[in-house]
Amino acid sequence: WYGIISVKLATNYIGVNNEIIIQGFSDGGNRPSDIPTMIFLYKYFKNTKYIRKAIEQWEIGDRLIAELLTIGEQTNRKIANNSMSKQEIVQTLASIDALQKRLNEAEDLFSHNMSVAARRTAKLLSVIMFLFALGGSILCFIILRLIANIISDLNHKKTQLENQAEQEKALKEELKESEEKYRLLVENQTDLLVKVDGESRFQFVSPSYCRMFGKTEEELLGKSFMPLVHLDDRESTAKEMEKLYLPPHTAYIEQRAMTKDGWIRLYWIRKVR
Repeated sequence: WYGIISVKLATNYIGVNNEIIIQGFSDGGNRPSDIPTMIFLYKYFKNTKYIRKAIEQWEIGDRLIAELLTIGEQTNRKIANNSMSKQEIVQTLASIDALQKRLNEAEDLFSHNMSVAARRTAKLLSVIMFLFALGGSILCFIILRLIANIISDLNHKKTQLENQAEQEKALKEELKESEEKYRLLVENQTDLLVKVDGESRFQFVSPSYCRMFGKTEEELLGKSFMPLVHLDDRESTAKEMEKLYLPPHTAYIEQRAMTKDGWIRLYWIRKVR
């Protein structure tokens, strides 16, 4: 029981060396492997079931020790005064023996409850650690699934962009090929082709037109074609072009125009596109 007293003293005062606590539990008959957990339990889990039972036995032991000390003091005084009878000696020894048995029982119950609490707490902590590990694993799994979905989505979008880029590249190649064919067609076209806006300014002129009028494309684009038309034909040309604003948006124009070779009569079919 001295071991239990040592433990109680050590655990209730801050700064006491743990060696005293360990020695106290060891003297109380506890398994060495349980002692560190028992110290931890007492300090931080005093109000749990088995720790509370152990403390109850502890308090019973305190009362029994107090009774034992009282009997010892009374016995010492009587022995000092030589006033203790034989019958009193027998009664005192019987009382001490009964108290010792109760102390041993309380000590055994205390050690048992502390050991059970230590083992159960260790199991509980193991379960908690397992649950934390399981929760962490589940969380990691969820995060990995999210990352995998994001990567899959990015790869899908990448594939879509690559396919779109390939389609755009094919379209550009087709457009370039069409432009080349159109350019060859226009450059080798003997008919005169022009495109004008609503104010009769050139937006496009074919090479054959440029050759006929002895002008470059740069000299004609953005300029009105009317100055090239004979003065006497300008009014009829303007009047005929007004038909372009009405269905079927087609005009048939006959006019004289000043080319590099002089005045030439031209016949135009104009359509709105």
